[in-house]
Amino acid sequence: MYPVSPRIDMSRALQKADTHWPARGNRSRIPVDYFMLLEPQPDGPTVGFYADQEIAAAVIDADGRRYLYAGVAPRLRSGRYDLDALREDEWLVEPGLVYRGASPTG
Repeated sequence: MYPVSPRIDMSRALQKADTHWPARGNRSRIPVDYFMLLEPQPDGPTVGFYADQEIAAAVIDADGRRYLYAGVAPRLRSGRYDLDALREDEWLVEPGLVYRGASPTG
C-alpha cells in the first residue's frame, strides 16, 4: 500500500516516494510507528509537562529537521492514537505529543 519500511519513519518514506500525505480515513491501516518522529531531541525551552515529562517547544529529528510543538495527540476510545486527526506534516512523539514540521524560513 505505502512504500515504507518499519525501520524508517513515514516522513522519510513520503519524501523518498514523493507521494502525498495519506488521506484521512485511510490511516488506521498504517502502523502508528510510521507517524512517530525518529530519534527526536529537544530543542528550545520547556513549555510544559505531560505524563511527568517535559514538553520541548521544538524537537530535531534524526535527519536534522525541526518540528514545533502542536499539542497533545488525540486518542480513540480504544486508547490508540487517532491518526486521522493528524494534519499534514504532524508527527507523534512519545508520551503522546504532536509536533508539526517547521517551515524552512523559521
